[in-house]
Amino acid sequence: MFGIRRRAFGTLRAISSTKEKGAIGLALVRASTWNVVIALAFVALVEGLAALGRQYGILSALSDPADRDVYHGLALTVAGVGGALLGLYFAAMTVVLSGAYVDATSDVRRLLVFDRAGTMYTALVTIMVVASLAVVGMDLLGRGPAVVTVLAVTLVAALASASLLAVGARAFGLFDPVALGPTIRLDLNRWVREASSMGLGSSDVSFQTHYQRQANAALGTLASLTDVLVRRSDRDSDSLVQMGSHLLGAWLDYAGSKSSIALESRWFRRRYQHREWRNEPFGVDMALRTGTNLPPDEVGDEHWVETELAGPLGRVCVALAGRRDVETTDLLLQRVNRLLKALGQRLQVDEARLLWSSVAESYWPEIEKAAAAPEDSRWAMVATDLLALAPISIVVGVAQRVSSFDEAYVAERVDAMLRGRRRTGRGPAALDRELDWLREGIEFELAVEGQRVTPRWWLIEEASRSLVEFCCGMLPGIVDDHESQIAAYAAALSQSAKLQVIASFRSLELLAKLSVHADTVGVECASLSSARHLTSDPWPDTSVAAVQCRVSTLRGAAIRAIAKISPKLGIEDGTVGDEPDFFGRANAVLVDEVFRATLRGDAGQIGAVFPSAFVSALQAYEKLWANLDPSEEPRLLHGQILTAADPLADLLELSGYALLAAEVGHPQVWKEFESVWSSYLNENADGVELVFRTLRLPELGLGFRSADVARTGREMEFWRAMLGDEADEIRNGYGRTRKRHESPLVELTAFSSSLFKPSAAFASHYLAPKYSGDGDVPVKVRRFQEALEKELERRESD
Repeated sequence: MFGIRRRAFGTLRAISSTKEKGAIGLALVRASTWNVVIALAFVALVEGLAALGRQYGILSALSDPADRDVYHGLALTVAGVGGALLGLYFAAMTVVLSGAYVDATSDVRRLLVFDRAGTMYTALVTIMVVASLAVVGMDLLGRGPAVVTVLAVTLVAALASASLLAVGARAFGLFDPVALGPTIRLDLNRWVREASSMGLGSSDVSFQTHYQRQANAALGTLASLTDVLVRRSDRDSDSLVQMGSHLLGAWLDYAGSKSSIALESRWFRRRYQHREWRNEPFGVDMALRTGTNLPPDEVGDEHWVETELAGPLGRVCVALAGRRDVETTDLLLQRVNRLLKALGQRLQVDEARLLWSSVAESYWPEIEKAAAAPEDSRWAMVATDLLALAPISIVVGVAQRVSSFDEAYVAERVDAMLRGRRRTGRGPAALDRELDWLREGIEFELAVEGQRVTPRWWLIEEASRSLVEFCCGMLPGIVDDHESQIAAYAAALSQSAKLQVIASFRSLELLAKLSVHADTVGVECASLSSARHLTSDPWPDTSVAAVQCRVSTLRGAAIRAIAKISPKLGIEDGTVGDEPDFFGRANAVLVDEVFRATLRGDAGQIGAVFPSAFVSALQAYEKLWANLDPSEEPRLLHGQILTAADPLADLLELSGYALLAAEVGHPQVWKEFESVWSSYLNENADGVELVFRTLRLPELGLGFRSADVARTGREMEFWRAMLGDEADEIRNGYGRTRKRHESPLVELTAFSSSLFKPSAAFASHYLAPKYSGDGDVPVKVRRFQEALEKELERRESD
């Protein structure tokens, strides 16, 4: 009984093995049949042309039968060479697979095996071998081939042999995984194009699902290929940059086609979105009775492609950041910023924020590590600057696109939709999707009513409403990213004052552009309100006041961060020229902010910023004074002395403005200044003498300088802000009697013919009474005191 069972089992196993062998043989036949058919058709075509040549006497020498010994030996040689060529190619591929891709996943290995260039080469060699054997077979059938047929087979053999050089070079070039990037990118673009409105079966669910699966497989292969590159110990920075460029290029290609894919398409991978019980009109009662949850909705994930690309891109950034190479980091982040600007121009703000977040989260931890290493400081500064530049690129791109929106633009898009034009992918995604929804409603009306019932003006209004909601809603997200990325990480870079101040400078630049472009977005969105006809329906709020308020708050915080860092920058040694003058810029920013806060009467901001501005000015004065070169010629040395005195001159000017602001209704501002000066003079007995030395310098006079021009501009702006129309009233007077300002200090600095500077007013009113030195009081201070005494006497006599 056991023997019968054993024989039965052996028989079944033999049958199964035969089936498996038959399936493998059938697969081999199926794979090679097409090449065999092409080779036989090629030989038959050439033979047919030779027969026509013999019939009509055209090129009879080529149409005559070839010598048997010649073509017989040649055909067998070509067949043997073809086998050798195939063996060489597969040997090269074996070396590549067993070397560079020994730990690669199956999808990467499959990509290598079915490489397009390799597949075409093996097909060419197969055709060559089959054609040569067909020539030998013709001899066995009793009819030799023509001379032209032998020449054609020889030509194919020569082409295949010459192609080995290019294919072999490519095969060994595949040791670098970057070489496969363009292949995957082309494959991904193919499926994206098919899924768009221009593709075959793009409206069919089955086709949509198939395209999504193929694209998902391509993205998975690209991620696996990136992992192979990142894990290699011999990778270089250039390879990482090239792989990052392939990922960014795939992102940009997809961004150009994404808007032409309908939102309800199965191209967008399905995900579940849970419902809110309080906002669910139906199903709550049944769920409570049955003790079940509300079923989630199946929605499309609009950002699934970007998410799949963001993962490998982040790993490339981490690997590149670990190398601390300045040039490659600059190259990759510049390309990231260009892509962010392009996404902003397409109004794909969510996608741009996703890209920036993935790159920033990869670089910030490495920057924090580099902050503690002096040898990596240059790389850290470059990376910090370019990362903080990224949101500025988004804002600039958005502003460029939004500036073209008006009612005529929306009407043109609506009319194109009514004419049945398909999506082109060039419009804002929010508008395209709204038009898709409106198109479905119109198609329903045509099916039910036989005509379009909805008026054109209502379609334009709804499309405009959707566009306004999108444009006004994207700005808060950018502000959120600034707050969570730049501001948060800048505060974490406490080990390096330079890195902190770089991030803070970029923060100020972003906030300035946000402030300007937010107004642009608000104006353009407000212009779309001309499309509104149904006043009963609420129109989206086009005011950007909330965004501007947040921008103002964040700007104040950035200024305060710079104020906190600036004294540290003054202590750190840095050579201007080898790196930017961070300390000088910080000093200039603080001076401007103190002046602006004085105009606003913002005593709180002055209290937070002016103490640091005071310390930074003294540090700048000491540094510039220490760098004076006595060997310079007198004219140049004189200019250096005046430049060294500029920081203290700015302090005196700002203090004068604070004193004058107190005279016109802002006493709290002056109290903040007075507190800082009082502390300084109590700790430094020669403080007044130091200041007076600065006031004596301008008496030498060297013409106009940029610092003097800036102070003149600030003085004009100060009086316009403080006095306004009152200044014209005092200057013009009533009849022949000129009205005098109630404050003697304001009268002398703003309206007197001598035009005393605010610095002289401050020095005369506050510093001169505290002066106990042996030197003379500066001439301008003495003249101001004399003019003030005369003004007081005149007022007493009046």
